[in-house]
Amino acid sequence: MTVEKLRLTLQATDLNNVAGSWKGTSDPYAEVTLLTSDGRELKLDTPKTEVVKNNLSPEWISSFSFDRSNAEETSIIKVSIFDEVTKENKSDIPMGSTEFKMEEFKMEDILGNQGSIKVGKELKEGGTLYARISKVPARSAGKLALSLQGGNLRKDAYFELCRTYDDEDDTSSWTPVHRSRPIENYYSNPKWRRASIDVNRLCDGDLNREIKLALFYYDRKKDDKPMGAFYTTVNELIRTAQSASRELQNNESGAKAQGTITVHECKITGAEPASSSITTAKNNESQLADNTSSDDTNESQPTNNNGSDDTNDSQIINNVRIVSYNVLSSKLARPSHFTHSDPDHLTMEYRLPLILQKLEEEMNRSTSSSDVAGMEDEVSKEDEQSPSPPPTIFAL
Repeated sequence: MTVEKLRLTLQATDLNNVAGSWKGTSDPYAEVTLLTSDGRELKLDTPKTEVVKNNLSPEWISSFSFDRSNAEETSIIKVSIFDEVTKENKSDIPMGSTEFKMEEFKMEDILGNQGSIKVGKELKEGGTLYARISKVPARSAGKLALSLQGGNLRKDAYFELCRTYDDEDDTSSWTPVHRSRPIENYYSNPKWRRASIDVNRLCDGDLNREIKLALFYYDRKKDDKPMGAFYTTVNELIRTAQSASRELQNNESGAKAQGTITVHECKITGAEPASSSITTAKNNESQLADNTSSDDTNESQPTNNNGSDDTNDSQIINNVRIVSYNVLSSKLARPSHFTHSDPDHLTMEYRLPLILQKLEEEMNRSTSSSDVAGMEDEVSKEDEQSPSPPPTIFAL
């Protein structure tokens, strides 16, 4: 039985600056506590967000995941905000706290078509805190591996990947789900570390859902400055990593965009197929392992040559299923093996039938062990012969 999971994310606006005179702007982070009706605390794997430097309207990237059973047991979500103090022997400064009642988040709407609900609370210390609870898709859509490099940018540059939510009244409201670290004191052509982004969190597993990539330069004393942005989809990022560059839009603030972005790598790894066929293949793989173990144990026993050919055929079919599962996993991790003429060819729903069709063909004819080995060799040769795609340059 699939366990339904929920995700809590936080953001705040217009917080009170508690850094003190001549000490710049506060560096806020948030702590979360789940409380039951009888006052017990439910443990979270990571109870704190990251620190957002010099920002009184932070949008924290960190999220908090918990099972639906925890949500049903939870009565209060308590959130406390602090200004990080890095000086030794100095405590972090409280910036405000509030409590959200779980009943304010209607589970039937979250688990239904709406998918998420956002609730805001004014803080008596100043500012507003927003909490969003959203449904996590049951199937993992994997991780997006993304390597980017900037061109002709200001120093201390970083990028954000942003999404929208269906429950937002303002469709232009973008929420960041990934933020790179700024490459400090580096001019012109910064190359960021390879990012790994949860595809479900970025686009709910919908590879054609619009997302935004925005560039900023980090200001140590004031608000960070936008440098440009463009709108795309996961499928388009994967596909255009092997095509010509394109012109990007200016900032929403009206400021002129500047610089370029080069996509060196963009692929999805670790995605779960959208079919129960893979579960069957996994079970068969376990069954084969058990059979192999049993054969090793009974190696000294005489062989019964009077067994039916059906037994051998069944073993061969099991082998084909396992190799096909390995082929599928390999294909899903390398989108470049599929045609890009239609963006849908990049989605797992379209890749899976191609592999299963191959499996069916192998099952419907007499298959030998050498055929099975040949399938693996074919994938290996394909990997060796696949040329590395040229990077795509996006003009800001």
